[in-house]
Amino acid sequence: MHRHILTEGTKIIHNGALAEVVAWVEADKLQIIDSYHKIKIINICEIQCVIDHATLQTSLKNDSLDISAFDAEQLSDAQRKYDVITKHLEEPASRPVAEAVAQDLACSSSYAYTLIRRYVRGSFSSLIKEKRGRKVGTRRLASEVENIIDSTITASKGPGSSINAISEAVKTMCENAGYPAPSTKTIALRVRQRSPSDNTKRLHGGKKSRQDHLVRGGKHLTKRALELVQIDHCIIDVIVVDSTSRKPIGRPWLTIAIDVHTRSVIGFYLSLHHPSAVSNAACLVHSVTPKHGWLSELNLHEIQYPMYGLPQHIYVDNGKDFRSAAFISGCKEYDIKLTWRPPGSPHYGGHIERYIGTLMKSMRGLPGAILASVADKARYSNLKAPGMTLSEVRDWIIEQVGIYHMKEHSELGCSPLLKWESAHKNKDGKIIPPAIVGDFRKLAIDFLPFKRGSIQRSGVTIHGVQYYAPALKRFSIKTPCIIKFNPQSICKIWVKPNGEGSYIQCDYSDIRLPDCSLAELKAARKELSAENKSRVPVSMIFAAVERNRERVAAATQKTAKMRREQEKQKNLFTADLKRIVPELSPRLDYSRQPKTYDVE
Repeated sequence: MHRHILTEGTKIIHNGALAEVVAWVEADKLQIIDSYHKIKIINICEIQCVIDHATLQTSLKNDSLDISAFDAEQLSDAQRKYDVITKHLEEPASRPVAEAVAQDLACSSSYAYTLIRRYVRGSFSSLIKEKRGRKVGTRRLASEVENIIDSTITASKGPGSSINAISEAVKTMCENAGYPAPSTKTIALRVRQRSPSDNTKRLHGGKKSRQDHLVRGGKHLTKRALELVQIDHCIIDVIVVDSTSRKPIGRPWLTIAIDVHTRSVIGFYLSLHHPSAVSNAACLVHSVTPKHGWLSELNLHEIQYPMYGLPQHIYVDNGKDFRSAAFISGCKEYDIKLTWRPPGSPHYGGHIERYIGTLMKSMRGLPGAILASVADKARYSNLKAPGMTLSEVRDWIIEQVGIYHMKEHSELGCSPLLKWESAHKNKDGKIIPPAIVGDFRKLAIDFLPFKRGSIQRSGVTIHGVQYYAPALKRFSIKTPCIIKFNPQSICKIWVKPNGEGSYIQCDYSDIRLPDCSLAELKAARKELSAENKSRVPVSMIFAAVERNRERVAAATQKTAKMRREQEKQKNLFTADLKRIVPELSPRLDYSRQPKTYDVE
């Protein structure tokens, strides 16, 4: 029973500590003595719990009873006993209760007394009559054999740990120890008795176990577009070819940004370069800028792509490029909140992970598709050879994004395009445009890698290369500055002296030097340093870069790696930036020869 009469000596819990009832003071107040032997007067509503030792002992015995484990017949029998005992205990006693209960239940008086004691001291489950025989889950094997089975199952890991393999190992260990070997059926039962998450972890690893069985609570609910944007990288499941010989050069990387509120793909960047600060900058520039001019440049006039704007909050994984100083400082510059999801938890970026999976599946029909796994590839015998260049794959992705925006989204109940348009209208239907930046080129530069340096008499030096611009004359030497650079193309840098709000673009001091990537520069310097321990002049380094490029051009037809390196030079971030944000023509063209005039 769960009814209690508080009398002198009754144990209670008050303020989280054990206390004892001394006496009643009023109808709703009583005197108690706590564990520190202090006497208090409390209100009855202050009692947290009443301790009944008889009920406690009975409850401890019945704690293992799970009502759901009993069948309908057992529960019906217990309910009948409960109703009969309750009726006779509550009605006026015209005869002994045990006798009345025994008569109604057709049982002996002694058994009726037993049921009444269980009723008074226990709960409903104490009246359930358990079936005779061995209980479910009872194990009859020796404890030593059970230990062998348990340790063998725990030690067996990987897809090869089948029931038969475990059984053979257990039988061998039992024979060596002098115990009778259990049957394969018994071992299979022991495996099934383990939790599904443990079995999945044993067979496929912890990541798969968490993915299939972990409870994932909590969602980030958004109220407006661009409130939360998820960004991630992936290597696409298509091998592309170079634009010259149309031979395979490998799989490109895709950096993509998706708005959680509208599920819209607000921007992406496709490149042969590995993910870096440049990829982040390119993706953000593409996300923030309007797409109309970019689509016109690519001759894709039919596609609707109205998504643009500055995000308020960016959610990313723990990749090195997302934790770079360039990305963090760029987000601070534009008041963008940056959050990294917990390591090893891809479900925290579920929206973008799901879209990437959807996009990869749609690529399975493309020439050069490699599919997600060897098992998937075995199911398709008509895979086409690689035949699309990087720019052709980019245009295909643009079309797919346009199709995705027009289809109904299962979570939204409408298309992402409609959700985006409605998110930028008020109740009166007036358009509320998204926030943009004043200078898109400055946005791209702000997210590029940087180093701290100072202005010297000859200009600015970074990576051992000197740069100069006439605008640097306004500053004195040793003025501290921030130097931004593009690792894909180091022919230009952008310098921001302390106290300045804009960047100064600087070119090579020696205009004869060719453009190259930072990786090419380092490789050439390393090659020459191995031959000459003394300081290597910059001219020699760039000459080595040129020689390496000639080697690449000569070996273009030999290996995919060489063709890939050559194709990288054709698809740099600077070229994409010019397409997204048209560059203003300079007031002066220094490449033209000056016109001479006759003077007196």
